[in-house]
Amino acid sequence: DRVVFRNVRVLGGKQAFQATSGAAGALARVYVVDSEISGASDTLIGRGTAVFDHVDFTLRASTVDFTDGSHADSLAHGFLITDSRVAT
Repeated sequence: DRVVFRNVRVLGGKQAFQATSGAAGALARVYVVDSEISGASDTLIGRGTAVFDHVDFTLRASTVDFTDGSHADSLAHGFLITDSRVAT
């Protein structure tokens, strides 16, 4: 239930990065560090727990929802973005 992405570049459109588990309520943990993620609307989605550390985000639309987490109420955490930059 754990995965680490280090020094990756994700280029996508809508829903560029999905952190999710196989079933609702199941724990899925993702750590993304020293990376770049570029997307349009709903750039980060999913029901998993994710930490984005030192990530450069590029949003390619001016009026979009950046995140759309859907984790279950039974899970304590959703998305954490720390020491990162967001550019449009």
